Amino acid sequence: MRWERLWSDLEQQAEALDRDELAAEVHDRTVIEQSSVQLMDRVRASLGLRLRCDVAGGGRWQGVLLGVGSNWFALARSDTSDASDAHGHAPVILPSVAVTAVAGLAPRAVMLDALGPVARRSTLAMALRRLVEAGERVQVHRSQASPLSGRLTVCGQDYVELCDDDAVTWSVPTAALGAVTMA
Repeated sequence: MRWERLWSDLEQQAEALDRDELAAEVHDRTVIEQSSVQLMDRVRASLGLRLRCDVAGGGRWQGVLLGVGSNWFALARSDTSDASDAHGHAPVILPSVAVTAVAGLAPRAVMLDALGPVARRSTLAMALRRLVEAGERVQVHRSQASPLSGRLTVCGQDYVELCDDDAVTWSVPTAALGAVTMA
């Protein structure tokens, strides 16, 4: 009997060590995998979810995630920090580089290379070119200055041009964009 208890005890200790080693390995692999996930991978996995986003310059946008490109995403706004906005629920395009914090993301991730070739190449410039083609009035929210309103007329490699109501053409570097909304 004594030998049986000894062997049983040794087996239990060995099983506990195996469980601990497995748990440590799973933890290490999880940490390594999480370290390769980018913020936009989490955003891509959150389509249809309600997000709150802070952008450079202090703006806050919230709404349901409508679409995601490689370096931008669009929300169907449900509220905005800009109390003067009469359209309250118009979509907003957020350049990923302007986003300083996001709340409401799904716990999972969708990597860019898991998407089709068109989705992988859907850049902020492509979204802005669509707005140029549409000729719609927009409001360009800049990260360090007041918004500009008018129509986008040009989308260059690293800037957009907006013609305001006074026929003044403003060239705005895309690096200065905090958000673009329909005016």
